[in-house]
Amino acid sequence: MDSNDPKIHAAVMRVAYECEGGINLNEKAFCIVIGNASILFLQDLAELLDRYKIDNMVYNIRLRISAPESVLKFYELTYNVFDLKLYVTAKKTGLETLIKHKAEKRHYNRRNKW
Repeated sequence: MDSNDPKIHAAVMRVAYECEGGINLNEKAFCIVIGNASILFLQDLAELLDRYKIDNMVYNIRLRISAPESVLKFYELTYNVFDLKLYVTAKKTGLETLIKHKAEKRHYNRRNKW
């Protein structure tokens, strides 16, 4: 995480998500969740995400990313910057589903403001 290489950062984020993470599609809390028993790891990961202006929150043994812009930035970094030939397709599909739900919810909320 001390590297200055965005590809290494993207690889760390991706591995954390694919090995320790998942998505929450509960309508009240659409988000990415990464869990780890090491609070120090989660704090380091939070600092790394902060470098890329990805809003996150660490609580207990979980890191949460819920802002739509941050979810999209996370996806772009982890699946576009670092091209890994082998990846867990279910995790990528889940993240794409979360982005779709965030976009639909955002569109719905904007319509209601008028």
